[in-house]
This record gives sequence, C-alpha cells and structure tokens, in this order.
Amino acid sequence: MKDPSLLAHFADERGGFFFTADDHEQLIVRSKLATDNAIPSANSVMAMNLMRLRLLLGRNELHRPAAEILSTFARKAAQQPFAHERLLSAMEMFHATMSEGA
Repeated sequence: MKDPSLLAHFADERGGFFFTADDHEQLIVRSKLATDNAIPSANSVMAMNLMRLRLLLGRNELHRPAAEILSTFARKAAQQPFAHERLLSAMEMFHATMSEGA
C-alpha cells in the first residue's frame, strides 16, 4: 500500500509543499506557491494546519515542516507583505505561544 501522507507525497526537499503529489501524472512543472489571493495559498494553509496538528495531536515532528515552509517563503513575504497575508499570519502563529483551550 502506498503511503498516504501529505509529507511523503507533497513536500519539497528544499522546503514548502507542491500543489500536486509526486505520484500524480507526469507534469511539465509542479507548482509551489505561497502568494495569497482571494483563496489562501496551499503553503500558507499547510503551515497553519501543521502547527495546529502539532498542538492538538502532540506530534512534535510537525514543527520542522512548518518551519521549513515559513523559512522557504520568508524573503518573498518580506518583499511583498500584502501578497502573503496568510503566510504572515502563520509566521505570527509560529512565533506566538500556542496552547489548547483557554
């Protein structure tokens, strides 16, 4: 059985996540964007989801891929902050103290 993990099939070894899986039909280019438009980018959403899952499930290994997404796109976010609103929100969440419940 194939590994269904997002980390196994969508992660880029250079940081971030591709829009398509590695076992998808062969494409000319696998896109990997962090620019937020009317719909947030997949990488922004993935960073936030990884941080939430780390907290809720106690899976500390999810910290590394979240950090890699943020560091991969940090320069672009600094150059064009209005085009990376969700990614910057994820960065804020990453550096804030998160806890379950209030």
